[in-house]
Amino acid sequence: DGDDLYAEITPPEGTDVEGFGLHPALFDASLHVLGAAGDDATARLPFAWSGVALHASGASRVRVRLRALPGGAVSVLITDPLGAPVLTAESLALRELTEAPRAAAQDLYRVEWTEVAPRTGGAAAGTG
Repeated sequence: DGDDLYAEITPPEGTDVEGFGLHPALFDASLHVLGAAGDDATARLPFAWSGVALHASGASRVRVRLRALPGGAVSVLITDPLGAPVLTAESLALRELTEAPRAAAQDLYRVEWTEVAPRTGGAAAGTG
């Protein structure tokens, strides 16, 4: 229906999904479905999760349903191809990424180099 987003996700060939509750590539791709909706130009990022449960592990392919909730949140249902739950989340609150945080992030880390002339003469001092 109009408030739901669906996807079927398969990891790249050769990806070993064993040893994970839900392989990070499958989980991440599941959330990328939000961007595929393309209803506006503002990016929305995951902010707060509630009611999260992992029901199974080792899924090599998943189906995803994201259902819109009031207030801009979504519920998350990730199943195996037969429909058995792998991961559920009652609510995932999203926050819009505005220009202000993007601009501020540019100033958080900066690499600055100070040019130093090479030593002349003998070998460098060592501990040797």
